[in-house]
Amino acid sequence: MPSRSSCSPSSISAADAWCRFEALARWNDPRHGSVPPLSFIEVAEASDLIVELGECVFRNVARQIAAWQRAGLKPVPVAVNVSAKQLKRSNLPERLVAIAHEFDIAPHQMEVELTESVAMQDSEQHVTKLHALRDLGVRVSVDDFGTGYSSLAYLRNLPIDYLKIDRTFVRDMNVDRNDAAIVRAIISMAQSLHLGTVAEGIETREHASQLLALGCSTGQGYFFASRCRRSETERAAAHHARAPPRCSAGPEPGDRQGFLSRVRACPAPRSPSSRGRRP
Repeated sequence: MPSRSSCSPSSISAADAWCRFEALARWNDPRHGSVPPLSFIEVAEASDLIVELGECVFRNVARQIAAWQRAGLKPVPVAVNVSAKQLKRSNLPERLVAIAHEFDIAPHQMEVELTESVAMQDSEQHVTKLHALRDLGVRVSVDDFGTGYSSLAYLRNLPIDYLKIDRTFVRDMNVDRNDAAIVRAIISMAQSLHLGTVAEGIETREHASQLLALGCSTGQGYFFASRCRRSETERAAAHHARAPPRCSAGPEPGDRQGFLSRVRACPAPRSPSSRGRRP
């Protein structure tokens, strides 16, 4: 079982602060050192261990949010990737309520991310659980959007809040007109559906500037910060909670914590709405 969780921060462009984190499971084996996530995630997916792993990550996330609260910091929502097995076999909404109660936090301080392949499995059971999550105020994102072979029909049927634009499109969007066209189309479609967008893999000021011009609301990548361990996340959250807003022309070269607001402000993602709810 992974021994720790780290976080990947996201920046919201309308303020000089991190708006959310994404939890990342990490496993440090005593003999083999750091085990790549793809290795143990695949093994866990092939068994029921993925459900236990997901529970472990949610508990680590809740523990961290509670620590922020005790330190007097404004908690930042943390997103956790949920597998198809976890969504199907676990009573996820009830488990999040129980975990939140155990650590004395609000359920909506945790968020859920589903891959596109999981989201398109819009069985009645999945839809019911996603509605229950939304009733708790838990935001739901579709991860790696655009990389799966799916119908877009699920976008109108499921109660989701964000589309996460896969890094494979963001990486070369400044030099590849096809990637740029795909990113532009995803953002435009999300806006029409009143969904927020999160661009993954932002590494340069050019990426950030172009995405802002297209209306992307949130982004994550090394342009903002590298992956943070628990202690690093708390120090960084404290720093950004104290830091006043800055609106300079752009970050200095090598400033990996430059924020999109330094390029140009744009509207923040919407709050959970009634879209996709049951009558």
